[in-house]
Amino acid sequence: VTTDASGNVSFSATFPVALSAAEVVTTTATDPDGNTSEFSECHVGRPVPAGTIVVEKRTVPGSDPAKFAFSGDAAGSIGDGERITVAGLEPGTYRSTEAVPAGWDLTSIACSDQNSSGDPATGSATFNLEVGETVVCTFTNTKRGTVVVEKQTVPDGTPGSFTFTGAAPGTIGDGGRLTADGLLPGTYSAQEADPGPGFELESIACDDENSGGDQASRTATIRLEPAETVKCVFTNRKRPEPPPNRPPDCTGTAQPSLLWPPNHKFHLISLGGISDPDGDPVVAAISGVTQDEPLNGLGDGDTAPDARRGPTASQVYVRSERSG
Repeated sequence: VTTDASGNVSFSATFPVALSAAEVVTTTATDPDGNTSEFSECHVGRPVPAGTIVVEKRTVPGSDPAKFAFSGDAAGSIGDGERITVAGLEPGTYRSTEAVPAGWDLTSIACSDQNSSGDPATGSATFNLEVGETVVCTFTNTKRGTVVVEKQTVPDGTPGSFTFTGAAPGTIGDGGRLTADGLLPGTYSAQEADPGPGFELESIACDDENSGGDQASRTATIRLEPAETVKCVFTNRKRPEPPPNRPPDCTGTAQPSLLWPPNHKFHLISLGGISDPDGDPVVAAISGVTQDEPLNGLGDGDTAPDARRGPTASQVYVRSERSG
């Protein structure tokens, strides 16, 4: 450059890289003889536009009061619809990681910049920030649900044990509950084992319109949504106790009831008239015959024996005889 008579000159120069804010540029001039002189006026570089990273929280279902903690370059604790904003950042790579609380699943991380991304498995988002850029990464958490199986009996308070398998396994009695929490949204089942002939399954009622029960299979099908609690009530009715079994009526008769004439011959005697008040089948059997006269006594005719088995268990042959 060439100075004027007073030794002053003005010029402009373009630098190959952007100058950071408040960076000072010193200018010197060198003459053909190698003498240098520093210009008295220094210029300040123009600032580089700063970038911003934003962590946003969303919950399913929405408006849940839970808070979620983040660490890293965007740190803090926020709830549904809230943000952590970090501004004034130079271009570069930044990260933020969520500590997923119990009862929740981090189901997605979506970033507004195609160069940035999230990994739900690690709970981290990576922000690749360019000059003057704002990148928003939205962390979406889904709340887990609960399944409740409840037992009721008719009449109320009837003792008994009822065993369940499936989403909420266990054994309970009247008024008891089995609870399974921390369940992912999805379809679950609960099945009652047959408690025996003393009870019949009267109904299965669920408090969710998407869930229901099948009495034939003794099974409730629960369609669980995020953060939902579904209760299914199994009601069993006590069957009446059967009456005690009564003994048979053995006031039967022997036919014929009179043997005549006393001709020393066998006559077939049959038992009859024996019944059971409960309608159960009755089999009468003659186990023996006794007599009050001695064998071959007076008037016997020397015709022993005086009795022998009949063709059936309820029949016997008896000889017709008399004393004297």
